Amino acid sequence: MRGLYGIANAEAGGDPVALGQHMLVGGCRLIQLRCKGWAPDEVVRAGRALARACEARGALLFANDDAEVAVAMGAHGLHLGQTDGDLGAARALLPSGIVGRSTHDLE
Repeated sequence: MRGLYGIANAEAGGDPVALGQHMLVGGCRLIQLRCKGWAPDEVVRAGRALARACEARGALLFANDDAEVAVAMGAHGLHLGQTDGDLGAARALLPSGIVGRSTHDLE
């Protein structure tokens, strides 16, 4: 899939679901929901709402940091920071999903 990759970041202020919906209207084909500091159930609730919007536009949704949350919200993939858990465990929970990891060096 080609297109823009948007990050609906709750830390940017405002509602990340509304931000993600605006990104979809603007042409994003993949949205990463990033809600640092939110309770998992709040992220799942927001993710499910954004998943419906992504489905309607044929876009993909990625969760941030937590594979269990990604599964619960119906995400297509997951982004892990370097300290956000085991890559193998995330792949086991999302066997057909895309799992990416932030890197800062070749190792």
